[in-house]
Amino acid sequence: MDAADLHTTFPGNSILKYADDTYLIIPASNIQTRAAELQNVEHWALTNKLKLNRMKTNEIIIAGSRNKSLNSPPPNLPGIEQVASLKILGVTISNKLSVGEHVQQTVSRCAQSFHHFMPSGYSEITAWKSTPYNWSSSPSFLAR
Repeated sequence: MDAADLHTTFPGNSILKYADDTYLIIPASNIQTRAAELQNVEHWALTNKLKLNRMKTNEIIIAGSRNKSLNSPPPNLPGIEQVASLKILGVTISNKLSVGEHVQQTVSRCAQSFHHFMPSGYSEITAWKSTPYNWSSSPSFLAR
């Protein structure tokens, strides 16, 4: 198998490969090439004795923070789920290019880990406030 021979079919589209993850980036100006590019990836996989697992393949359409919504979102590709957020190299990105969900998940995991280090009989009271682009926390207090 030679991952270096996987290229896009149309100019302007990009393929990024990291270990066993492949990301196909298609700008809005090339949205009509989605099906052909996916077919190209499937053909490459078959040529290399692999199979594209459509159950693990997701599509995220990023509108950006300036666009409130897409005028007319493209139809779903057969067997490909459209998602509102996607984990890319361990970072969760939303369809508005926000990492708020990722930050929330990370803070939650940290709080759970911190709880294991609390002395017996203490409880943690922490309040978190979330807005789309502003994360802030109130002070943490330890109460007995």
